[in-house]
Amino acid sequence: MKTFKRTVRCFKAIAFISLLSVSSLFAENVTRWHLPEGATARIGRGWINDNVTFSPDGTRLAVPSSIGMWIYDARTLEPLKLFTGVHYGSAFSPDGQTLASITEEETRLRLFDSFTGQQKAILIGHTRRIQSFVFSPDGHTLISGGYDDTVRMWDAVTGQLQATFVGHTDNVSRLAFSPDGSTFASNGWEDNTIRLRDAVTGHVILRLTGHTKHVTAIAYSIDGRTLASGGFDNTVRLWDTTTGEQLAVFIGHTRRVDALAFSNDARTLASASWDGTVCLWDVPTRSYRATLEHSRGIMSIAFNTDGRTLVSVPWASTVHLWDTVTGQEKARLEAHALSGEELAFSPNGQTVASGDEDRRIRLWDMRTGELKATLAGHAGPVSSIAFSPDGLTIASGGGFGDNIVRLWNAETGYLKTALTGHTRGVLKLAFSPDGKTLASASRLKICLWDAIAGHHKRTFLIIERASQFLSLAFSPDGKTLAGTDTGDVLLWNADTGQLKTTLTGHARGRGVSSIAFSPNGDILASVSLDEVLLWDARTGLRKAVLSGEKEVLSSLAFGPRGRIIASGSTEGTVFLWDTQTGAPIGSFTGHIGSVGPLRFRSDGRSLASAGAEGVVLLWDVSHHLQELHATLPAPTQHDFGGMQATALLPNYPNPFNPETWLPYQLAKPAAVTVHIHAATGALIRTLSLGYQPAGQYQRRHRAAYWDGKNEVGELVASGVYFYTLTAGEFTATRKMLIRQ
Repeated sequence: MKTFKRTVRCFKAIAFISLLSVSSLFAENVTRWHLPEGATARIGRGWINDNVTFSPDGTRLAVPSSIGMWIYDARTLEPLKLFTGVHYGSAFSPDGQTLASITEEETRLRLFDSFTGQQKAILIGHTRRIQSFVFSPDGHTLISGGYDDTVRMWDAVTGQLQATFVGHTDNVSRLAFSPDGSTFASNGWEDNTIRLRDAVTGHVILRLTGHTKHVTAIAYSIDGRTLASGGFDNTVRLWDTTTGEQLAVFIGHTRRVDALAFSNDARTLASASWDGTVCLWDVPTRSYRATLEHSRGIMSIAFNTDGRTLVSVPWASTVHLWDTVTGQEKARLEAHALSGEELAFSPNGQTVASGDEDRRIRLWDMRTGELKATLAGHAGPVSSIAFSPDGLTIASGGGFGDNIVRLWNAETGYLKTALTGHTRGVLKLAFSPDGKTLASASRLKICLWDAIAGHHKRTFLIIERASQFLSLAFSPDGKTLAGTDTGDVLLWNADTGQLKTTLTGHARGRGVSSIAFSPNGDILASVSLDEVLLWDARTGLRKAVLSGEKEVLSSLAFGPRGRIIASGSTEGTVFLWDTQTGAPIGSFTGHIGSVGPLRFRSDGRSLASAGAEGVVLLWDVSHHLQELHATLPAPTQHDFGGMQATALLPNYPNPFNPETWLPYQLAKPAAVTVHIHAATGALIRTLSLGYQPAGQYQRRHRAAYWDGKNEVGELVASGVYFYTLTAGEFTATRKMLIRQ
């Protein structure tokens, strides 16, 4: 935690930092709430689904998401509860005891105890998806409307259907009760009108006409005499609910108005638009007052009972609390969800970087789930991210409208350079194992860049149809670059750009969604549909087919020793396979959407997977490793030019202050990594040395070097430490002593 706080202090001094997440000491516990079996932590809280709601007493905020209903402290945004399952929309009963939402079955409303999450009733009757629901002011009744063109009235205690009101000929998207409960308003898409109905008989009392396009939002003032509406014509309109007279038209938004909310004193009306703004209007004077700017379209807003606190939710991701008197932001729950595609894991497994349509990159602590920093600078959505092998540089690609590859200093957040040359969006990025070359792919070509000097090296032209499924990977020795075509895998010489071979075997037109080299570079794996193909990376011959699962596979990753490969599916499952036998050895189920990027931690005992529902799950794979341990081959004892087996040698000097060298020798070429742990077992530093040829690495200019610092550049304390060498299938550990 001290390290994290120092990092934050450093980042606060830099202009690129956005407002940090309000999550703090409680975040580590939140990462472990209601985990699926086999998972050890969760990063991210899911995409926000539709409207958020304050409890009547103003103390709690309900946020429906793709993984559950989150209940937050309304003042601090500290999470209080998570009710699991997909939730769409939220509405508190007037006494605050009941919370209504739609779950996976979108034709049914469910009522929950708002404190415990226990289900109280299921409301069954709609034949198509429900779009809107609201409690009556006395809490006895609940009305709902949706795609079956009806409004249904329910007993809010028993869940029994009381009445069905027809008349709309298209989707009933919004409902609102008058404060006295005598009438309710509904709008349909068919005629751009709003109907005011008698709450007992359902008879239409008034039709409000004036919008020139679909009505998308309605709200009653606290006295019930005024109704506000907004729509696709980008206007906000005020209506007299007694006469139906149009009182005012507010023009200020440039795109459709999706949400409206009156303050409790009815003097302020807030309108939220797809243009990324919330406008505040003075109702008595019919005048504009202020604009609250956001980075993307707003899907939900609500006033708290204090009359001056407004919550706003930019599309599906972030929660903002505003003081509407001063126009200042009071708190923010940053990036509720992590994009499942624009995401990368740091080499040491301690950080995950997520890109988003709001043009920002966010860095998350994988241990606590806390937001560490935000990098801003893209002119369009972030479409791809990659860490350099040493973890010191982050590459990010911009989508259409940006087309730029940016290189960031991962420790300070400074933008190092911007690489231009793409014209059709940057879809994929990959660093060479030595970190000196960066490959970037667009819909038309692959570019190679000098990642140190920041200049263009080479361009590979590819056919346009390949781009939709494009994936990139360097071989561990850096000599081969692999990319995917619609059904093939293409291998280029990374030095000359010459196409070496094309691997065919996947069904054409279905797409190869992911490729990966084994740690020693002998095997290339590619995934498409319901199979993973293993290829001999030297000859291009197919070695094995991993199949038998009914789910469509979407991503893959090798374990550090190459014996296990993980594949994700479009239905949320992560499968584990034995690469020697081709047999499935286990699976994890917990993601709600398609599984995106996968990464094993360096020790191979845990696996991170990103899901389309906006979370990263960490899985414990140690049990599967133990089952395979008996069949793992022992390190080979070769006589290589007088040198004996692959070995880790004593460090020198020892004791040391503050630097030391870690010598080793390799009997055969291997990808080499050194992990440094404290005596407690905590990982202190990872030294990724890349793919090394066989030989002796004992002298200072060849041995691994450690400067006595942790991952964020702080000198470690005096004491005993352990260093572990991983080289292919070989692993060895030694002890060392530092005296500061």
